[in-house]
This record gives sequence, C-alpha cells and structure tokens, in this order.
Amino acid sequence: MNIKLIFKKILLMFLGLILSLVFLEIFLQSASFTVYHIKNYKTYYKYKTLKTKDSVKILCIGESTTGEQYPIQLQKILDNISPGRFSVIDRGYPGLTLKKISETIEANIKKYNPDIIIYMMGINDGFYSPVKTSFNGDDAFNKTKIKTYKFFLLLKMHILSKINRAYTTANSHSKDSIKDNNDIIFKQNKLMAKSNDTIAINLTEEGKKEYTYLKLTQSYYDSENNAYKGYEMAVKGLNMNFIKDKKILYAIILQYNIKHGNTKALKFYADMAIKESVDLFKNYYAYFIYGFIKDMISDEQKKQVLSVMPRKDQSYGLLAIESLKEGNFEQSDKYFMLAEELRLNFPDNTTYDLYKSIIKKTIIYKKKIICMQYPVRSVESLKNMLKNEDYYDKITFVSNEETFKEALKKYDYKDIFEDQFAGDFGHCMHFGNKLIAENAAKVIIEITKK
Repeated sequence: MNIKLIFKKILLMFLGLILSLVFLEIFLQSASFTVYHIKNYKTYYKYKTLKTKDSVKILCIGESTTGEQYPIQLQKILDNISPGRFSVIDRGYPGLTLKKISETIEANIKKYNPDIIIYMMGINDGFYSPVKTSFNGDDAFNKTKIKTYKFFLLLKMHILSKINRAYTTANSHSKDSIKDNNDIIFKQNKLMAKSNDTIAINLTEEGKKEYTYLKLTQSYYDSENNAYKGYEMAVKGLNMNFIKDKKILYAIILQYNIKHGNTKALKFYADMAIKESVDLFKNYYAYFIYGFIKDMISDEQKKQVLSVMPRKDQSYGLLAIESLKEGNFEQSDKYFMLAEELRLNFPDNTTYDLYKSIIKKTIIYKKKIICMQYPVRSVESLKNMLKNEDYYDKITFVSNEETFKEALKKYDYKDIFEDQFAGDFGHCMHFGNKLIAENAAKVIIEITKK
C-alpha cells in the first residue's frame, strides 16, 4: 500500500509539473499573440479605410533601422508634397531577420494591399561572410518556437549575465560581444565552479600551471568581490614564462581599465596587447574595446587590430568613418571601397538567397518594388545581387550613399547617427532619417507619375 501511495504521489507530482509547463506555454504563446496582434490591429485599423482611387499605400519593410525611423519622416514629406494622397505603413521591427521577413511578407501584402513596397533589409543577417563564432544557447533560442523553452533559455542567460556582471557591464553596448563573452565565461565558470586554491595546487602539481592560473584569474575577475584580485593576477601573469597564451589576461586587463576609466593604464596595456597578443582582437567584443583605444593607438596599430577582427568589412567601415572625421576624404573613400569589395567578393550566400526569395514572392503580387540601400553603402552591391534575376528590371533602386557621405563631411557623426553598430553607419538620428526619407520620397513621386 505504501509503495502504491508513493507511486501515486510521484505520478501526481509529475502530472502537475507537466500541466504547469503546458499552462505556462499557453500563457506565453497567448501573451506573444496578443502583443503582436494588438500592434498589427493598430496599424491595420489606421490604414484600412485609406484606399481610394487616387491614394497610394507604401509598405516599409525592415528591422530597427526602419521601425519608427525613416517612415515617420517619409509620411511628413509626402504629406507636404501631396496632402492626403500617400499613406506610409511602417512594418519595421528591431532584430528582424530576412528569414522572418520571408515568412511574413505575403501575409503583410495581403493585409495592407500596398501599391509600393520599400525594402531596406539584411543588416541583421550580414552581407559579408567571415568565419563566425556563436553562442549555442542563442542559436537554440532563435530556432525554437516553443515559448517555454525560450523562457528558460532567457532565464539561463539572465543568470549567467548576473554571475558575470563585470563582463556584461563592460560590454553592455555590444550585443554580439555579450553573446561571445557569455559563451566563453559560461564554459570557464563551468570548469571552475568547484575550484579553490587547494584544487588549483593539485592541478599545478600535475603540470597544468598555465591552465590553472588562467582559470583562477578568470574566476576571480568574474567574482564581484574579487574582481581586483583577478585583475592583479592578470597583470602578474604577463610576466610568467609558463603562460604562453596571454589573450585572456589582456582581455581582463583592458576591460578592467575601461570600466574604471584608467586611461594611462589602458593605453600602456593596449600597446602591449597589440604587440604581444593581437589575436585578442579576433573576438566580437574587440569592437567594444577598440572603441575605447582607437584614439590612443597609432595608425599602424589600428591596421594591425582591424586586420584580425572577424567582421573585416565593418573594420574598414570604422576606418572610413574615422577618416571622414579627420577630414581625410581620400583615405575614407579607400576604406569604403575595401569594405564594398569584401562584400562583393565574399558574399553571405544565405543572405543573398533569402533576399532574392523575398523579392520573388513580392513580384507575384505585381507591386512596385523599391530596394533601398543603407546609409553610406553602395547600391551597386544590391544591384549585383539581383542582376541575374528575371525580375531585375521591375525593381527601383534607391541609394543613400552619396547623400550620407556628403553629410558626414559637413556634420558631426553624432548629428546623423546615434550609434555605430554596423561599423560604417548606425541607427539614425532625426536628421539621418530625414535624409533617407527625402531620397525615398523623390523616387516615390517619380514612379507614381507613370
């Protein structure tokens, strides 16, 4: 009887757990559905009665560089030109990828029945194909559609973030660096979770000095109360002959000095890192570190660092913008060209295939299509991507290259962009969005005359 009773209790507990997970999944799916469709309804309700014989609906598709960005300015410009004739529908969402756009484009076309579709998309996928590293948990997060699983993945990443606060604070402005640092730190913490000085001594006796020292240094630095001890160990470790690979030590030293604003120490150790361990900059958090040291190092050192960074087109983009700031327009053009050549010669084929599939799906509905390029980048790369498609002559291309390059010669970068996430451009300020909107408006007026 006792065994049966225990078995029933275990079974009930198991069923309770399953039901709890089911209800949690239902709740998360419902919440996601509600939020998504409330926004859809607001957009749809706003535009459903606007279609008249002479009206023109313009559907803007993209990610965070579109959502609540240039479409706002575009509507104002078109209203000034022809009041009441044009309706701009903003379907840009932060973090949107080409895969998601491909999955939803037909539904959006059917729902809004636009006359013109503007695409400015693909930056989240990337047009250049470097050797990539990724955080496995993040890959799983993007692939799964099960909200409960995503919830626990987010919870896991949140806990890791708390444990490694020193890293995530120092890298809070770079999403790519956070993913990569979490990957590295998670593996290291897993190995060091039960480590202490006694275990370290045992490992050292077994001849694992370098491994032990690096793991202990990282473990101390990751600890909120022992970060300075980790920093001290990193500095001392630079002079220890048995440590051959000093990338971890330099990463700790540079990030510690960035966090505490120690500019003299930062320059001193940045010089040493570039000379002795430039491979440190092969990771994505290097873009974060570079932003703090670029004004402290020589042009030759910049070339060394940027030559090993993983996203070389972005590296050239960074150099191009720096040259513009310095008034060296010839050098800037050179770096812009090098970035474009990389994207043309080493394209991300997955990005190309998805981009073309989206345009192909749109062509079926006989809508006017505008493929708009991002700021400062050449529209020729978009044309080159689509030139062999049978629908190529049905596309209108919009360039934002020269407009922005000229603006950057006259105005401060911060007057045009609020960040530099793409290397050669970032999310636009009001002025930047106005420049994009003006270029789009010119083309819209022209193609609606026909």
